[in-house]
Amino acid sequence: MAGYFGLTLEQLANRDYTHTQRVSAQVYVMLDADNVPLFEKFECSS
Repeated sequence: MAGYFGLTLEQLANRDYTHTQRVSAQVYVMLDADNVPLFEKFECSS
């Protein structure tokens, strides 16, 4: 997963959360083919 976002595992696990916040911002704007946020789909399907 880290590679998908252009990060190393060390960057993803870094305690200052800089990289984690960047990845989080990217995840929240991902849309499916129907323009539904993917994050919302995963959250609702649990």
